[in-house]
Amino acid sequence: MHAPAPIRLADIARADPAFFVRQMRELYAAGFFPMADPHTDEINFYAADPGGFLPLTPADGFRIPATIQRDIRSGRFIITADTAFESVMRHCAGPRRESPSNQSDSTWINEDLIAAYSILHNHNMAHAIEAWRTDPETNALVLVGGIYGISLNRAFFAESMFHTPQPRLNDGSRHPLDGSGASSVCLVALIQHLARCGFHFCDTQVITPHVARFGAQSAPRDEFDSMLARAVRRDTPDLFNRVPFAPPTESA
Repeated sequence: MHAPAPIRLADIARADPAFFVRQMRELYAAGFFPMADPHTDEINFYAADPGGFLPLTPADGFRIPATIQRDIRSGRFIITADTAFESVMRHCAGPRRESPSNQSDSTWINEDLIAAYSILHNHNMAHAIEAWRTDPETNALVLVGGIYGISLNRAFFAESMFHTPQPRLNDGSRHPLDGSGASSVCLVALIQHLARCGFHFCDTQVITPHVARFGAQSAPRDEFDSMLARAVRRDTPDLFNRVPFAPPTESA
């Protein structure tokens, strides 16, 4: 007799979307986030200790590295919000470049998470910021970077981001579809949008060298939970669409 197949998030989400959204809100409000095991494909929930977060204003410590300011000033990317959520997730789930801490093509984003989070997106809980470049041969926009996450009252939980770099051309100029820096520009666009909407902070789960460049901070779990509790109070409405989305500026 075979053991029953594990119930997948997407199955729950499709069967009762309202229940699924409520449960995910409760989990995120308690500081938990899901990750798929790259070996078993099972999804488990985790809480980071200490908790990492990005402040939203220069006064609180947010900063834009000079290289990213140049990328914004160049106007190389067309930046949008919530126009290609599933595509952003699928790019984030793609193989990563090898590094000393990542020696395989494994990913914590699987098809179950993509399907489940697409339903959260349809219920205005999951959002994405996208970066595009124009293909000179077809004049079509090509997705070259993005970031996605969860919005809950005055807290945003950044889940993953990606960019698609291209080698320079023989003459040394940039490839027309080079996405180098695109994810960072999307991150700046996200933080500036959250600040305009009245969010308190952006949860980054952990502090990586990349987000540290933007002023990411950490707090012990009990302190982080207190911050989170204030941000996700039930009497606070979800704010992501409080003001229209606008392209990023080079000034934090």
